[in-house]
Amino acid sequence: CGTGIGFTCQINKHWGIRAVAVTNPYSAKRARLSNNAQVIGLGFRVNDLEYSKMIVDAWLDNPFDFTTARENSKKNLLEAERNDNALLVKPADVRWNMGFRP
Repeated sequence: CGTGIGFTCQINKHWGIRAVAVTNPYSAKRARLSNNAQVIGLGFRVNDLEYSKMIVDAWLDNPFDFTTARENSKKNLLEAERNDNALLVKPADVRWNMGFRP
């Protein structure tokens, strides 16, 4: 993807998916720690390969942990789940909570 924006817009149309376009390591870290984002969109017209590797490392090195997450982050995930349930159809084959809760 050129910027990562178009890709994440499309994938976020599906139930339970939280995708974020990121352009730097700090944003990747916060996407994971604050939003438990499962997917990051990288723009290879925005960043070169080596910097993109740093972004991916920051995202992978900071897994979401419900026991240490901020209360506001957990509240936002529950709100995201409510929105998904109201606006999107949960696929019949999804048997897990898509990271909305522990």
